[in-house]
Amino acid sequence: MPTKGPVDNSTYEYIVVGSGPGGSPLAARLALAGHSVLLIDAGEDHGTDRQVQVPALHPYASEYNPIRWDFFVDHYADEEQAKRDSKMSYLTPSGEYYSGLNPPEGSVRKGVLYPRTGALGGCAQHNALTMILPTENDWNNIATLTGDDSWMAKNMRKYFERLERNRYVPSSFVGHGFSGWLETRVTPVLLIAEDLKVLSLVTAAATAMGKGLIGGLLHTVTGLAEVCLAVIVTTHASLIKSADPDARHQQPYQVSRQCRAHLPDSSFHGRRLRSQLSS
Repeated sequence: MPTKGPVDNSTYEYIVVGSGPGGSPLAARLALAGHSVLLIDAGEDHGTDRQVQVPALHPYASEYNPIRWDFFVDHYADEEQAKRDSKMSYLTPSGEYYSGLNPPEGSVRKGVLYPRTGALGGCAQHNALTMILPTENDWNNIATLTGDDSWMAKNMRKYFERLERNRYVPSSFVGHGFSGWLETRVTPVLLIAEDLKVLSLVTAAATAMGKGLIGGLLHTVTGLAEVCLAVIVTTHASLIKSADPDARHQQPYQVSRQCRAHLPDSSFHGRRLRSQLSS
């Protein structure tokens, strides 16, 4: 349920800028703790639009004009090196974007496209139902930059375990949570077998990992399941050790339809949490 807008001449204990996956939970938690909070976002509420309601439409949501924010970045300071990036995007004379190594003549180089969102909910509107766990280096670098050891990967992992409701590994696996609100599973094997593009990605990932399971094995559902299981076990092993930033693994996805039920009813904290959109 949406929160109410701010009241004129009001004061707030906290003002949270940005209503994405970081800002919204923070604002809600502060309100639940009894604080008055103003949540500000530059976009509007598009939560009822089909483009953001259907997870399978996330590629379209990233190009949905009412909410799209296109950010272009350079991965390399050297111009020539940047042009050798196959993800480089160009604005063509026809007004369309081209990504690749051979742009049409007269195209203007923009950079590597990072689709972002200006809307209530932020980039959670690009909902592909994927669950991505940061590498240990990501957390540890934040700890180094801030001088705050609470950001270390070992400590942050505890929060992941608290929120996860894992449904694809035994409960004896270390590093996962099994009673949280965010349900995670792996892609059903039958869906992979029926999608040639996804199947090719699984084959490539297994080959890159040096698994001797390729060939006729992938042409059966049982064989495909064996490859996926090997990938899951490998992923788990990397969780116990230091995370490998170059590891390939089967991406868990978040499938629970009950998540919204776990969010606090706005009638409980609505008097303390106000939102200001299009700001």
